[in-house]
Parts: sequence; C-alpha cells; structure tokens
Amino acid sequence: MPPSSKLLLHADRIQRATYELVRAYALCDRVCGEQIGITAAQGYTLLALSSPESVSMNDLSQTMQLAISTMTRMVDQLVLKKLVERVPDPDDRRVVRVRLTRKGHEVQAKLREALREIFAEVVRSLPDGQQETIVQGLEVLNNAFTDAIKACCAIGEEA
Repeated sequence: MPPSSKLLLHADRIQRATYELVRAYALCDRVCGEQIGITAAQGYTLLALSSPESVSMNDLSQTMQLAISTMTRMVDQLVLKKLVERVPDPDDRRVVRVRLTRKGHEVQAKLREALREIFAEVVRSLPDGQQETIVQGLEVLNNAFTDAIKACCAIGEEA
C-alpha cells in the first residue's frame, strides 16, 4: 500500500473514531447537565471558572474560544440562575469581571464529580496496562489537532 494511501486510511479511521468520541462526550455532557439543570455550554463555562478569583469577560471568552457577545449571553443565563455574578474591576471601571457564586461553586463541584465518575468508569473499562498509553495517545492527538487547526485556520494569530 503506498504511503499516501496508508496515511489517508489512518486519517479516515481517526476521523471516525474522533467523531464517535465527540458524540459520546456530548451525550455525557448533556446527561450530566440535565441531572444538574444546566446546558452543556453552561457547564463548560462553569468549569472554565476554576479560579477562586474573578476573571474578565475578555479572558473568559478567550478561554472558551467564543466571541465576547456569545460569552455575554452565556454569562447572562448563568447570572439569571444565580451561578455567577458580575463584579467591577477594581483597577479599570471599563472591565467587567465574572466569578462563581456559592451556588455556582456547588453546581461546579457536582458537575466535576459527575464527570469524574463517568471518566473513572471509562478508565476501568480500558484494558489493564494500556491506560497510560491511551491517555498519552489522546494527549498527542489533542496536540496534533490544535496544531493542525492553527496551521489551517490561523487561530490565535494576529492578522
């Protein structure tokens, strides 16, 4: 088999496996969110607010890789649910910061625990002695995707 055919075969297999993994993870997110009463996107936002300190809306939108307008709508929804609050920046009154409320910390902890339990079950189902290899493979694949996206889409680079 020519090298280019083998490369394309591997590319197709990675695409199918990644697609199935993403769908499974999306289902996991949806189920976890439904149990807690939030959407998957809201859950991602709560998990992104991992620091006990507040973060600027700009930093949060960059972390989430979302437009500031999209992030603003997401934070609006979380404010209505009393999971986050907006606070003024002490050094720059033009900057709006966001932090978890007490209820937000509780929901975040429940979400982390639910995800931890699911992923622990996944790890238990992996063949003995292969867990580390699989984790390393996923990390390599994630880095390769990040590099490929940066290369083809110029994400994160100044125009």
